[in-house]
Amino acid sequence: MVNQRLRELKPAVRERIKIVLIPTSRQDMDHLNKNIKNYNLNIEIAQEKPFLDLLHEIKPVLYLSTNSHNVKEAIGAGFGAATMFLGDYDNHSAEVLRVAFDGDGVLFSDESERVYKEKGLQAFFQNERDQEGTSLALVRMVV
Repeated sequence: MVNQRLRELKPAVRERIKIVLIPTSRQDMDHLNKNIKNYNLNIEIAQEKPFLDLLHEIKPVLYLSTNSHNVKEAIGAGFGAATMFLGDYDNHSAEVLRVAFDGDGVLFSDESERVYKEKGLQAFFQNERDQEGTSLALVRMVV
């Protein structure tokens, strides 16, 4: 739906968001294929290959998984990755996509966090005071 809406707003824009699923079993693959066809979803299913080979082939901007081992492996290989936690979400929406990011190092520079880690809390506070009137350096996100 996001890609469809982007095309409506800017017809010259090609697909901006690509979703590739990496199934963990043959049974998952069969079930996923059935649902993708049933709901006419624009989702790819990765072929069976070693996990890191798949990531190097797909070159994801963001890899999300409930498998923390795979997330650590992805990060170690230089990919942006995060562990997803399963939960019972009450506010489902068919019209709104809600994504939240931690700002430091995702949306803007992580300079203050680096100062804190290298020099401690007092240096962090001083850096924040020193940089109060300075605009944050944005991290370039390609959507």
